[in-house]
Amino acid sequence: MMCIAGARAQNKGNMITLKRDAGVEELLFNEGEAGEFKFQQETKDLGNVPEGAHAECEFEFKNTGKKAITIFNINAPCGCTVVTWPYNRILPGQKGTIHVACHTTGCSGKISKYLIINSDASLGHFLLNFTADVVINPVASIQG
Repeated sequence: MMCIAGARAQNKGNMITLKRDAGVEELLFNEGEAGEFKFQQETKDLGNVPEGAHAECEFEFKNTGKKAITIFNINAPCGCTVVTWPYNRILPGQKGTIHVACHTTGCSGKISKYLIINSDASLGHFLLNFTADVVINPVASIQG
């Protein structure tokens, strides 16, 4: 079982209800009793991406746990990042893909974005990260 600062845990069968000090309730599953994400990569470097293009990548995963996983939502840090994911339950042994597209219009230099997966998997929340170097087209910037 995991320990979270500022939270009180109550065991209910194979689930643990956490009551955080702010009054937020969160359900977690005991390790070994829930689905579990196993990603091929949790961080991706997309290299050079021209400004104005979409920086895109996919995060492939497998459910290596004993129960199905439902992804409730995936939070991105800003409106420039669009994420799609499997909306069906991912059964034990099944694979899935999370697709990410980041709009780079108005960006330049190194960007680093993270995604927070909210699910009923063993960790509850899971963090993914991608980076890119947005390169401004010198011809376009002279003409603009």
